Amino acid sequence: MNIKVNKQYVMIVLFMALISHVFAQKKLVYVAAEKEAVAQLAASELVKYLNQMYPADEFVQVNKSGKSPTFRLELNKNNKSLNGKAEAFCIYKRKNQVVIEAAKPRGLLYGVFEFLENRGCYFQLSDEFVPVYKNTSFTIPEINICDVPLTQKRIVFNWHNFLSGCSGWELADWQKYIRQASKLRYNTIMIHAYGNNPMIKFTYNGLEKTIGYMSSTNKGRDWGTQHANDVRNIIGAESLYTDKVFAPEAAKVTDDQRYTTAKELMQQVFDYAHQWGMKIILAYDVDSEPANPQNILKTLPEHALIKIEKGKYVVANPDTKEGYEYYKAQLKQILDDYPQIDEYALWNRAHTGKYGIIWGLIRKDDMPETWQKEFEQAFPDEKENTAFNHVVFAWSKMLDTYQRLLKDLGKEHIKLSTGSWSFDFMGPLHRVADKSIPFIPLDFRIEFGKEEIREQISTVSQQRRVIPILWSHHDDFSYVGRPYRPFENLADVFEKMEIKDFAIIHWLTRPQDYYFKNTMQQLWQQSKNKKLESTLSDYSNAVINTSDSVLFAKFLTNWMKDAPMFGRETSNNLIDRKLLEVEKVIADCSQRIDQLQKIDKSHLNAYAGDLVSFHLNYDKFIRSFYEAHSDFEKANAAIKDKDIATATRLADGINPEKVINHFSDAIRSTETSAGGKGMLYSLNTRWLPQMTALKQSLGLKEITYIFGETKHDFLAKDPGKHTFYFDKNGHLSQCLGNYETKLVEYENKQKCEDQFCGVVIESTYSFDYKPFVDFDFSKTLKGTLHLYLSTMNTSKARVKITQKSTDGASKEIVVDGKDVELEMPINVVDKFFVVDFDTDAPVVLNKMVFKQERSE
Repeated sequence: MNIKVNKQYVMIVLFMALISHVFAQKKLVYVAAEKEAVAQLAASELVKYLNQMYPADEFVQVNKSGKSPTFRLELNKNNKSLNGKAEAFCIYKRKNQVVIEAAKPRGLLYGVFEFLENRGCYFQLSDEFVPVYKNTSFTIPEINICDVPLTQKRIVFNWHNFLSGCSGWELADWQKYIRQASKLRYNTIMIHAYGNNPMIKFTYNGLEKTIGYMSSTNKGRDWGTQHANDVRNIIGAESLYTDKVFAPEAAKVTDDQRYTTAKELMQQVFDYAHQWGMKIILAYDVDSEPANPQNILKTLPEHALIKIEKGKYVVANPDTKEGYEYYKAQLKQILDDYPQIDEYALWNRAHTGKYGIIWGLIRKDDMPETWQKEFEQAFPDEKENTAFNHVVFAWSKMLDTYQRLLKDLGKEHIKLSTGSWSFDFMGPLHRVADKSIPFIPLDFRIEFGKEEIREQISTVSQQRRVIPILWSHHDDFSYVGRPYRPFENLADVFEKMEIKDFAIIHWLTRPQDYYFKNTMQQLWQQSKNKKLESTLSDYSNAVINTSDSVLFAKFLTNWMKDAPMFGRETSNNLIDRKLLEVEKVIADCSQRIDQLQKIDKSHLNAYAGDLVSFHLNYDKFIRSFYEAHSDFEKANAAIKDKDIATATRLADGINPEKVINHFSDAIRSTETSAGGKGMLYSLNTRWLPQMTALKQSLGLKEITYIFGETKHDFLAKDPGKHTFYFDKNGHLSQCLGNYETKLVEYENKQKCEDQFCGVVIESTYSFDYKPFVDFDFSKTLKGTLHLYLSTMNTSKARVKITQKSTDGASKEIVVDGKDVELEMPINVVDKFFVVDFDTDAPVVLNKMVFKQERSE
């Protein structure tokens, strides 16, 4: 009986659901711009989100208006409310319709996302909140909104160099980035390529330009990228990584495929950006050695070359036929590879000769005579005859050349611009460069808020376009923690300075969202000069549908005001300077954690719950990081004061694994991004080794070397120099190969699952190596050295091992093909192991472990 009743009940429910579906009124979305792809995209996005938000309704995109579409998207250049702006839009109710109107398709796209935010959505760079009104049917709202952009180019700029930035992205990550940036109303993406970037390659006079690598955890070492055997074994990695190597698939290829895969990836990225109506700026180094390949240049006749530093380097003279043809071939290949480019930016590091910057070394006497005379006319005062102005003048000649090249190549539709670090190049370059070429200064020293810098920019912006690049965080000293606070009253500032365009540079997306959102809001008419606190309050109100929204808004306000910014991503160590206000940072974190713990997560939607969890875990990470690294600094100070007992006590209390796991918990709280995974790897390879080295120096951890193949990238900028081995328990060892030991790396695929099979000692060898990763410690250490040796075949080897700093103590051992372990007492003096090997047959050194006595 019960079974029959239940069956009847189920049938009734199914029947009612079917009736409800059949008779649900379809709501039509019509686009009066059938041939405009971006307008069609705007309509499809509107349909997609409305169907998510109102599951009781069905929204359908149609190509004909029919009787009564619920939404009408149309292009109308004559609407006076659009103020003649191509990207402006209006949203209003007309009879029983919602009309979204714009002069250009891109404006329709912005209008769609404005309407969706008006209905409860919230869009950010890293994610979005989409409410679901399960039992509510959509009704036409009373709405009348018009908005106008106060700037023209609004550029997002993720710089190629770190695994925590776009260098670690797959195509899907790029596509999400483009979509989210568009929803925030950014309209241009900028890509920078160093001269070694494998996405750019050309052939001239039968020779190929040498290229580097896309960074990964086992190839490519730009800007402090370290290598590791298996990212799945690092601290906090559980289930985050699917492969032993963390990198985009385009980086996991053989060397001969580097260019092809990098090019294909970026072509797809650029195509997708154009589908979303975004413009593309490619910035490429013009001045570095990799961008001026010496092997190719030396095939040019001598009269076509400019010799720099007495001939140590050469560059092509663009005023000669041969030099001009060289530059033409290079640019043609780039533009053939990337026909999507809308603007080409010559990038220059005028202020230095570091990092392989050749043009930064040019001096007046190196220049052709015609250039020297032009320089004297442009800079007649002897005080202006400076090295910096020499470089700037040569830079202007390259700009002249590229203007001619674009014309000769039939690419005049591609705009030419130029950029560099800081603002000091603008004055002298403005004097000699064509006024039609925009300047793109990168606010390297975070000076844009200074009045004297704004005056400097204004002097130039009155006669040429200046596109300042602002930072949401800084890769040299403010990488982790909160983003910068956006500049206030930015619309008024830009208007006063005659700034029409801007860019924001960054690598991470979360937690940079608040910077990107508020900056953009300030630069549209309806939200002109919007205060950050108002943006944060809007966000909290949108995503937290309980009384706790006020509490969370207060938390965000406090976090953006008081949370620290720390660390760098451009060197071998995450921290290279003393942490500031440690006690205040720890106390502020504790206070904010208490705030978050008062929020009742049981009443939050899933998005809000994840968001609160992220900030809770992120503040726990910041607090524990400051506690640990502060003790690291104190222990170092105690060592210098020869107070080993205090240093040992402090070092023993440091728990870097706990710190890193807090970060792992934070990035798992929401959808884990590639940037989050890259930053987790960075903590494991650029901070954990410092903590480990301190403990090793005090006898708290053994020192382990694994021997085998290590890979190095000699074109990389400030390359990472270490290779680490993480076993399945997360134990950290340092890997040494041919580059470090000058010994041949042993290959045995039957014996080894990876490249760490050992190094071969043929006869005599002196192992002389600093035992700590970038760590100075002069105390003598005592302990036991464990050596793991084997032979290359079944033959035997008699090995004599001498430890110089232990009064010449030595041991002999016979290695007969199997792994043999040898123990001997050893001292480490003056920061170096010194161990001599003498063998009568080749022997493989697999592993070395030093278990020292605890320091007192």
